[in-house]
Amino acid sequence: MSNVVRRTVRGACRSCKLGFTNQCLSKRGDMGFTKDGGYGPYMVVNETIFFPVDHELPLSEATMLLDIMGTGGHAIKRGLLVHPDIQSILVAGAGPIGLGVLAMAKILLGESIPVYVMDMIPYRLELVKKLGGIAIDLTENSLDEFLQANGAQGIDLAKPGFCRV
Repeated sequence: MSNVVRRTVRGACRSCKLGFTNQCLSKRGDMGFTKDGGYGPYMVVNETIFFPVDHELPLSEATMLLDIMGTGGHAIKRGLLVHPDIQSILVAGAGPIGLGVLAMAKILLGESIPVYVMDMIPYRLELVKKLGGIAIDLTENSLDEFLQANGAQGIDLAKPGFCRV
């Protein structure tokens, strides 16, 4: 087994109990963020901030479990706290985080929830389609034009912010 660094929260503080683990008051530490040493040649870390992954999984892909998929999943779960009956999502940008939000939306909310993803780069828009999202090419349409032309009734959750449109 290989190991990948992860954030470790204790789950006991008020923020954790409300689902806001990014605001945990008793984190053991995020190496390179709240704890020094993220770019150092050596550092001492508590072994509890690692989780095992199979040697077959490249570390670059294992990192996606935390950085990309974790961020997307966390955003959706936070959105559900604000709006528990999400019927559609808008993602601004089809970069790694935007695609992670799309993937996690399909996993957490189901394939039937429309996830609109805006971008201007053709290969990214193709990835959106492959992942089951609805690509909005901003070089061809404005957001309003696209939503009106496609009969969208509004957006329940927008990444990075959460708002009712």
